[in-house]
Amino acid sequence: SDEKRRIVEINERAEQAYGLGRKELLGMTIHDLRPPGERGKIESQYNQAAMSAGKVFETIHVRADGSTFPVEVSARAIDVDGKIYFQSIVRDISERKRAEESARLAHERIRQFIDANIVGVVIASPAGEIIEANDYYLNLIGYTRKEYEQGLVNWRKITPPEWLPADERAIRELRATG
Repeated sequence: SDEKRRIVEINERAEQAYGLGRKELLGMTIHDLRPPGERGKIESQYNQAAMSAGKVFETIHVRADGSTFPVEVSARAIDVDGKIYFQSIVRDISERKRAEESARLAHERIRQFIDANIVGVVIASPAGEIIEANDYYLNLIGYTRKEYEQGLVNWRKITPPEWLPADERAIRELRATG
């Protein structure tokens, strides 16, 4: 874009992403790509990114059909024959956002299961450190929440010796198979 943030060059992928032709995109400003009511709100982020090449920020852009999509923007100021231009790389991050939301929901479901205290749940490191345990599990093994928080619970120490080889095999298998 030029010093007034008007788009002066685009690639074919931008035409596809926005659902607009080259002629329509050229001359628009970067702010025209934002949803109505949001235009101009990222000026300081954009300027900061442009002045410190490599800085990236996320925002929302709008397609010709009015649908919105999340994007990651990096920008940098460049001098071309004494004129300042802004080179922007805009990447559609819809898939990443969907994956993040899916992971967040999965984590929330796991957290609800752990907190329900209907079964003992423990997450531990191979070294024996208990990373997380619910109250049901702690009651089952005879430890208090306070003892757990003090780091006094170690699954290797509370596991009967005859079961440790099976645990070691399981840990090796997890490491080998992911």
